[in-house]
Amino acid sequence: MQIIGNQLAHNGLFLFQADHQLDLFRFASLVDEFSLRACLIATGHEYKWLKEIKEFGFPLVLPLSFPELGSLEEDPEGLEVPIATLRHWDRAPSGPFWFEQAGISFALTSRGLENINQFRKMLGIALDRGLSPKAARAALTTVPASILGCGDRLGSVESGRIAHFIISDGDPLVPATQIESLWLETRMYYLEKPKDDGDPDNTKTVNNNGNENNKIGPRSNVSSFADKPQPPADNRGPIIQPEKILIKNGMIWTCGPEGIIDNSDLLIENGVIKRVGIELEASPNTLIVDASGKHITPGLIDKHSHAYLTGPVNESTFSSTAEVRISDVIDSESRNIYLHLASGVTSSNLLHGSANTIGGQTAVVKLRWGEPPQGLLFKEAPICIKFALGENVKQSNWGDNYKKRFPQTRMGVEQFIRERFIAARNYQAQQTRIEQQKNKRNVARPVRRDLELEALVQVISGEMPIQCHGYRVDEMLMLMKLAEEYGITIQSFEHGLEGYKIAKELAEHGVGMAIFTDWWAYKFEVYDAIPYNGRLLWENGVLVALKSDSSELARRLNHEAAKMVKYGEISDEQALQLVTINPAKMLGIDTWTGSIEVGKQADIVIWNDNPLSMKARCEQTWIEGKKYFDVNHDELLRQRLVAEHAALIKLAQSPDVTASQDQ
Repeated sequence: MQIIGNQLAHNGLFLFQADHQLDLFRFASLVDEFSLRACLIATGHEYKWLKEIKEFGFPLVLPLSFPELGSLEEDPEGLEVPIATLRHWDRAPSGPFWFEQAGISFALTSRGLENINQFRKMLGIALDRGLSPKAARAALTTVPASILGCGDRLGSVESGRIAHFIISDGDPLVPATQIESLWLETRMYYLEKPKDDGDPDNTKTVNNNGNENNKIGPRSNVSSFADKPQPPADNRGPIIQPEKILIKNGMIWTCGPEGIIDNSDLLIENGVIKRVGIELEASPNTLIVDASGKHITPGLIDKHSHAYLTGPVNESTFSSTAEVRISDVIDSESRNIYLHLASGVTSSNLLHGSANTIGGQTAVVKLRWGEPPQGLLFKEAPICIKFALGENVKQSNWGDNYKKRFPQTRMGVEQFIRERFIAARNYQAQQTRIEQQKNKRNVARPVRRDLELEALVQVISGEMPIQCHGYRVDEMLMLMKLAEEYGITIQSFEHGLEGYKIAKELAEHGVGMAIFTDWWAYKFEVYDAIPYNGRLLWENGVLVALKSDSSELARRLNHEAAKMVKYGEISDEQALQLVTINPAKMLGIDTWTGSIEVGKQADIVIWNDNPLSMKARCEQTWIEGKKYFDVNHDELLRQRLVAEHAALIKLAQSPDVTASQDQ
């Protein structure tokens, strides 16, 4: 801690190493919060976010470890090779060129190369792909010197600079050039030439069949999709975003006070619903969408998801990790976003996992395909926190080697939550005393921040609602009673398969229930589930929502709602509310979304049939008046992807492709 403190106090350099390209956004938030002098050691995928990196303003260290492809001998059409893999293989060598074009400062590194002798070969590929020699030299001399804070002493051969230089028999950027000696101040070091094996600098160019290690190496100078001034957009983002839209002649399921309105129109302006009615008139420059024979609903809302996250969903080291935030690990590049848009989902509540008694802070997102992680956040949504009860937190099924963490019993779970609440209350009192003393004496005393307790202070103050994983009656009753001691209300129980047994108690407390329809018997504590749980809860005045907890189930939330027509004997409209307005109310976002009402954000879905029918197909998905999915456009994209995949495979099989060699 002292070292970090000294770095901060003296404006020292912070080097962050990325394991995922989206780490750059987490890094940027730290740089901004603490005004750090910092640099990111990149993964090589960051060229997808040039605009954002330019705005961040910090330099990067780019790897030259360009990716290889496996052999295509047994799969000549590359059917087993994902398009994302092919794209990165094709584009990665253009990354340094794109960074140069964008005016972003970067250095180059050999990190990731299995053989250091490949460095100049890979640099040559980057040069062939457009990187200028001037930028390449700067990335190996002046830029790294500047990043390290010694640009006034190193990085160039000038009067007054430290004498660090090399002597070579040609341009050092050319792979065949021999470095004859290295000078460090007054000391000269002769460099032994590599063993002459006919290819001293690993510069062979061979085709796939002749590749000694049976891998397809990075492409050098063959024209393809990647040879452009900037990276392709990969068809992400809204398809269209007109200022005014009039959807005509559809059956509108408002999920609000007006119910279902047949043969009606919907007017949208600047992403907001302006009018709902019959035979509405369109002003000039309005996009007309004919919805005759179609059904229009609010966008579906997934109350409980882990779908768009990078890495594991649990920080399971301690039983309380209230300080961690799901918003820091949103994967805005996840293909699930597009798949769920194609299923009518427009918003999703992303939660920490259930390994901890007190988990991390949640994040509600809009599925704005193509935006960076922070661009997905539903900014009006309150931040909540994930609690969990039962088998997961007491490590019942973790195996004997992992049963080391308190608590190990259900009674220990209650005691643990109580202790953390007491600790939060004491922390709050301590901070209050310090502030009072500071004001009285006008003396600034240091305040030690505890991010976990800061979050729990918000919990016991009712500012950060609790969403709690739980199944059993005894545990739900326990947590409600404990919460009431602190004057707070649990926002929702997640799963709650035994909720029907205490429906009245749940209603009295005011807790919502985000449930499955017919998932049970997958572990011992869920054996008492019944399909009529939702109906019994709803009858007793409990706010009920359905959710996925599964990337696959999120693609058919409308069918989950349809099951409640059978098991709950409720109307189609009431069933649809379980995946629209009800989860919106539970999440505190019903002012903006969840129903089709004047003044709300235009998050809507157009279906070809009754949305609860097995025949129903999502044809269009709109978020805030921007079309993010269209079934006809999707077909066009599929055709383009097939053509692109075939072209990239053909390129990979070209005899001009440069293959890497393991020397």
